[in-house]
Amino acid sequence: PAEGERQMLTVINRDLKSNFHTHTIYCDGSDTPEQMAEAAYDLGFSALGFSGHQWSVPDSYYAMDRDEEDRYFTDIRALREKYRGRMRIYAGIERDYCCDRGDREFDYVIGSVHHVVKDGAYYSVDSSEEILRDGIDKAFGGDAMEFVRAYYRQEADVLTKTGGQIVGHFDLITKFNEHGEFFDESGAEYRDIALSALRDLIGRYERDPGSSSIPDGMPPELRKYLEGGKPIVEINTGAMAREYRSVPYPADFLLEELDRLGVPVLLSSDCHDRRMMTHGFEEVLRMPVMRQA
Repeated sequence: PAEGERQMLTVINRDLKSNFHTHTIYCDGSDTPEQMAEAAYDLGFSALGFSGHQWSVPDSYYAMDRDEEDRYFTDIRALREKYRGRMRIYAGIERDYCCDRGDREFDYVIGSVHHVVKDGAYYSVDSSEEILRDGIDKAFGGDAMEFVRAYYRQEADVLTKTGGQIVGHFDLITKFNEHGEFFDESGAEYRDIALSALRDLIGRYERDPGSSSIPDGMPPELRKYLEGGKPIVEINTGAMAREYRSVPYPADFLLEELDRLGVPVLLSSDCHDRRMMTHGFEEVLRMPVMRQA
């Protein structure tokens, strides 16, 4: 589209028949892969992608170690055979900005930022309001906007750093900020920082899509957009499912920018509980920014 012009926002799974961001008992989910697959199949899914947390230093208490990752793959391979011809099953991974890439190829990679890294220390944005406040105080002397800037510097580089193709919960830093507890999400300063990071992230991918190679097992409905030179940004309803937020990630103004940039989006519930497989999807599709042409 021309500069400033909006087009129809491309929602890859507008039919609500897939979810590629799910977690199981192998990391911090509550259900087995088989229980998740049964729930998805009962919903009439055409495809289900698993995206366990890859091991990293700050997430070692819940992310998958190598043995758990091996068992994760074994279970998913078995489910792929069980549902062959009825529902496609994929073995993806959610890789944090702090992770090493490792030597295993996954069907896809969700690149996410869960921590601000400063001077070798990790400050979580995802654990609790108290931990977030402590990080702002310790790392930035109580200056929340400096914390915000540091977070979005990492977001701008998340696909390059992780080798991911899908951007996970882009503005996760707002998780505990529903009522402006830390910063003003409607303010020009915050929005300028977030928009700049989003444009930078998309621009880096478009200039060098090879930095995030497309795995052989990539779901075909995602592959066609990636081969067109665009990354994929998820619309994540996880904080809605867990009652931290009343709206999804990313915020409306960021979705409008993705709309203008022609970047496709993917509905994801960041599912940690099989009962929340499509939580908030229909509500999100009713949002004005999600209108169809």
